[in-house]
Amino acid sequence: MKTRAHGIEVRHDLPGVGENLHDHLMQRAIFRVRDTTTLNERMRTLLGKLGMGIEYLVFRRGPMTAIPPQACVFTRSDATRETANIQLQAAAFSFERPDGPPHDFPAFTVWSYNMRPTSRGHVRIRSADPRTAPALWHNYLATVDDQRVAADIIRVVRRIAAAPALARFAPAEYLPGTAVDSEEDVLAYVRASATTVYHPVGTCRMGQDDLAVVDERLRVRGLAGLRVVDASIMPTISSGNTNAPTIMIAEKASDMIKKDRHAVARPDVAAVA
Repeated sequence: MKTRAHGIEVRHDLPGVGENLHDHLMQRAIFRVRDTTTLNERMRTLLGKLGMGIEYLVFRRGPMTAIPPQACVFTRSDATRETANIQLQAAAFSFERPDGPPHDFPAFTVWSYNMRPTSRGHVRIRSADPRTAPALWHNYLATVDDQRVAADIIRVVRRIAAAPALARFAPAEYLPGTAVDSEEDVLAYVRASATTVYHPVGTCRMGQDDLAVVDERLRVRGLAGLRVVDASIMPTISSGNTNAPTIMIAEKASDMIKKDRHAVARPDVAAVA
């Protein structure tokens, strides 16, 4: 890695920088429903959009008061898992692609991901020119365990959709579709359609081994005066969204920075502490 101190470029060899990249991979399933209205119908028309806006502005209620997934579940992908290892999020709308319009039929979407992926990738600098994009390799679904969980997730979602509580809506699988049944077919569908859930971590991981980038106080190993404070220091990803853990890392880092600065200013106090 390279940094600058007082206008002087400092080169410091840390082979772990950019390695250990991992992320939550979001896969989805869509089910058409009957005898009910979803957000698809409201979002497809100008009148429907105006109605949602007025409902929020006047009454402070309605779809605009909620985040996109209206329900969230943590569960196990199969009975051999000791604790919940997948997260499911359901929303009362659907679309063919993230940047496209909602479907012209009522439906709901279940987004899901493996909370503890074992696949690892990397991000590496390709050039000293900052305008050159880095080499990014997520390496999703590289391990057998990740592949198994991806296939099991679809089975879990199908069991939920077939539950008696949803029977009156007659859920009919639209994606990936009932023809996508074997593990090979499910994996092909996930590889072609899954997206990041924007939880990348690990590329400056904390630890004591040769590939660790920062120590237990988030100081860059072998380089004084520099810390890394973000999700990249996580050795392994959190079991769920990374927002709150990253805030915790920042809060803890601020305490450590203040304490270390106080220790330098008053070494006698540091010795007692």
